Amino acid sequence: MEQSRGLIGNNIVTVLMNENQMTLQEASDYVGVHCNALLRAYLTAREQLSGTLGPDATRFIYGIGQWMIGNLV
Repeated sequence: MEQSRGLIGNNIVTVLMNENQMTLQEASDYVGVHCNALLRAYLTAREQLSGTLGPDATRFIYGIGQWMIGNLV
């Protein structure tokens, strides 16, 4: 939507397209791969830490995951 309105440079896709001369599809694919890698890293770290932390830290880590989902939605 932003691209169709001429609002380039406002999100990671348009920045990648402009800075790296990527097509819309290439930039979207890159973002998808990068987000998946970050999500896997978060889930792995959360799983490793969950048994070693207290309830407040566990709740905080859970909240970070909710924040990520909120951004996507």
